[in-house]
Amino acid sequence: MRTKYRIIASAMVIILTAAAAAAFFIVWKNHYEKSGHMNSGTAEKIRDQEPAPDMRNRFAGIVEPKNSWTVCLSGGSAVAKIHVRPGDKVRKGDPLFEYDTNRLSGEQEQTEIDLARLQYERIAIDSTIAGLNRDKDKAPAAEQGNYALQIREQELAAKKADIEISEKQASLARIRNSIEHATVKSRIDGVVSSVNRSQTGGEEEPGDEFMTIMQADSLRVRASVNEQNMAEITEGMTVMIHSRIDEKTWRGIVTEVGSCDPGSNAQNDPAGDMDEGSEDVDSTTSSVYPFYVDIKDSSGLMIGQHVYIIADNGEEEE
Repeated sequence: MRTKYRIIASAMVIILTAAAAAAFFIVWKNHYEKSGHMNSGTAEKIRDQEPAPDMRNRFAGIVEPKNSWTVCLSGGSAVAKIHVRPGDKVRKGDPLFEYDTNRLSGEQEQTEIDLARLQYERIAIDSTIAGLNRDKDKAPAAEQGNYALQIREQELAAKKADIEISEKQASLARIRNSIEHATVKSRIDGVVSSVNRSQTGGEEEPGDEFMTIMQADSLRVRASVNEQNMAEITEGMTVMIHSRIDEKTWRGIVTEVGSCDPGSNAQNDPAGDMDEGSEDVDSTTSSVYPFYVDIKDSSGLMIGQHVYIIADNGEEEE
């Protein structure tokens, strides 16, 4: 019986000792960690693995053609047929539209008739001058002055006829050239940006814009800065252009900064966005200024694509 009690007592002592040791270990561990005695090498290793936050501002931008060609209709010339629509790709020499030549043909015929009449009248003036000179030579001295006056009047009429003939010849040359080039062809490779179909009746003034072709092989990025972060963008600096949909990047150089009058963000931000990363709480009322970035290699970019721009700190070289 005593042996049984001894075994139970020994077991209780062992259990109490183990519990005390566990409690001591937990208290010691918490105190050690709170005192900051963590392995410094492990902490440094963890810090090295954490990426440093990128504090550079991101500027919203949009890809646009660097060059474009605007086609203006000839005053009074109606359009008979349009061969392209907005969004169509065209090559240099492709037909864009045709002028209506029916009215031009009528103008050509009338101008040819007017020119022939003026040329006949000019010949008649020369004949009249020659006859007056013959009569003057035979007339008495008292009538010489009268003949000289008539000859002078005919010479002035001849000069006026010469001017009118030159004007008619130039007008006829323009009409013939318009008929010959009634089909307007593209001067560049690009994309049709706009077609103003309302200007097809021949009532337009010279210089009215009818069609715009954007050059597809020369792209740039148009973006904007506001008054608070304008100092971060300077002409000649290298920037990185980032796609908004994937990890693609391009490199470019800022060519212009603030070349236009400032305005409100809502009206003048070319990308339609506020500058990302800006910490200015009043940016909605600050003026914005456009800047432009020439792209070294625009492969993979599309006209109208939205991107963002950050300063290049040499990531590509690393």
